[in-house]
Amino acid sequence: MSRRFRQEFMPTVALEYLDFINIDLENDTRLGIDPALVNTRDSELGRLRLNFATIFEDYRQYLWEQIGEGNINEIVRLINVNESPEVGLGYSKTHRGSGIGKRLALKIANQIIDHSTQIIPLNQFSMMSVYIRDMGIDRVSDISVGVLKIDLIEFTQRICRENHIPMSRVLVNNIFRVSNKTWFSDMVDLPINRFDTSRRSNKGIILIPKYFLRGKLSIGYPVLSRILRRKTHIEHIRKIYGIKSTEYVSEEIIRDYALKNPSFVSKFEKEMTKRIKAKTKKGKYKIGNAEN
Repeated sequence: MSRRFRQEFMPTVALEYLDFINIDLENDTRLGIDPALVNTRDSELGRLRLNFATIFEDYRQYLWEQIGEGNINEIVRLINVNESPEVGLGYSKTHRGSGIGKRLALKIANQIIDHSTQIIPLNQFSMMSVYIRDMGIDRVSDISVGVLKIDLIEFTQRICRENHIPMSRVLVNNIFRVSNKTWFSDMVDLPINRFDTSRRSNKGIILIPKYFLRGKLSIGYPVLSRILRRKTHIEHIRKIYGIKSTEYVSEEIIRDYALKNPSFVSKFEKEMTKRIKAKTKKGKYKIGNAEN
């Protein structure tokens, strides 16, 4: 059985009292930060609340400005963020931290420019996944971690101080500075993961609020695709594209339909945002991970 943060650092605290995800210290936890939840569930942190929602919205608005101006170099710089091994999220077997990389970032940036007229009217960062195949939960999460990292570090330090968890000074990369929209590195105090067997010198741990995490994006392509495959919509799509009832409607067709129907996509975004807010208000939003 793999070791988790609570068992190692807070064994006397019950799981339900944690405000953060109880990450696996040996393998990545298969969850990611969902920006839509950052915007709607930030208030649930209570005394631990920082500026998560404000920081991310500042980043998104600046990115949208660069998209509108067609500034591809700046878009690449803003989305070219390495996976942060300190958070222990993702789909690799160890905390190695690969990330996007400049080549893929350039590819994504070009796709963003190509679909700028569809993206700019939208308000949710994760909605880019409707038009950009490579912007799934893993890459959206990698970027989100980097953008929010300055407050995630403070969030972690507060929990450690409250629970008398020892910390050591380590180097952390890919921290977003809101004031001038740059990435920087810094030496910070973090708890240390002694179970990390990777070769990285920084074995610090950054904790993530559990309210921000999902296995899939709550607003984006996966949900939109599921809605469009419902009987009322899929029959309409089959008719438009001349697809027989016995034939499978491919992802390419679904994405093409979304591309050609921006008003439907915009309506979907608004309805899903309202639904998330309603679920949050009623306390019905679940992370979907038994060991959270």
